[in-house]
Amino acid sequence: MKKIINVLFLSASILLLSGCKTYLTTDVKLSKLVDANTDYIDGNIYIEVPSCTSYDDSRVESKSLKNIKSRVPVAFKDAVFKECFSQKMNSFAMFTIPIHVSRSTTKKDKDNEHINIVHTSFNFLGVSIPSYFSKRAKKTFNNNGVIDMSKTTITFNVLNDTKKSYSVRVFGSFIGGTPGLSRDINIEHNQTAQIVLSDVSSSQAFIEGFVPVIVLPK
Repeated sequence: MKKIINVLFLSASILLLSGCKTYLTTDVKLSKLVDANTDYIDGNIYIEVPSCTSYDDSRVESKSLKNIKSRVPVAFKDAVFKECFSQKMNSFAMFTIPIHVSRSTTKKDKDNEHINIVHTSFNFLGVSIPSYFSKRAKKTFNNNGVIDMSKTTITFNVLNDTKKSYSVRVFGSFIGGTPGLSRDINIEHNQTAQIVLSDVSSSQAFIEGFVPVIVLPK
């Protein structure tokens, strides 16, 4: 009987997670992006959970949080759990992950174990998600009905900490909350541009493997 109850609790926690939201955010300093010596930058993954703590005892982690904590490091290599917190009526498990900075759109310059951002002379900032990573994430989350990673909300907080301004073109994103398929903006010195990928752009990154976000107009 006890085994049946445990299975029911686990199944319930998975069902509750199946509609949860996932967010990927990273702060991108342009000085680091254009520096050829930069290999990785930090990113954060936020995954919505029904609760951080057990209903029976608030000092104990909830089963849904334990479930996510066991799965995330499998999908995201080198992921580190930081905290679980509540914001308004929602609870989130937060993990830090390394994001690889690639200097080419070719496969040999990508890190198959991690999410990549691509910086080239034309693709100023793009998102590349290798098929190996996507398959591993799908096996860990999607196939178990936990999370659909292709619906992840991806946000870049782009800080221009260089001494020059950049005139760029942004595709398929919300810029400061305003949507646009293609929009030219200037990122001035000491200015931060918040760029949130549209649902279509995020899906393209996970399903097709690459999506351009910022390019330098010719």
